[in-house]
Amino acid sequence: MSEIISTQLFSWAVYAISLFVLCLFFMNRIERIGRLCLQGVMGVSFILIINCIAYKFDLCLGINIYTTAFASVFGMPGIGLMYLMLGIVT
Repeated sequence: MSEIISTQLFSWAVYAISLFVLCLFFMNRIERIGRLCLQGVMGVSFILIINCIAYKFDLCLGINIYTTAFASVFGMPGIGLMYLMLGIVT
């Protein structure tokens, strides 16, 4: 299982760095879209870190377009709310 997590972390790191560069490009062009993209990258990175920690407690939040959008718009309180809802449902 640790091989899967390390592969996932490496692929996410490459993905996050490329998205971060893309966000910096948009930040100069269109400020709101660039800021929203940057918040999305940071939010999903935080979800991935929490998933690695909460794996032992069976609280893994899926990373998809909905969680990315929710983390982009609502930030840290939104991520906390998603994990709270996940804990209530499971």
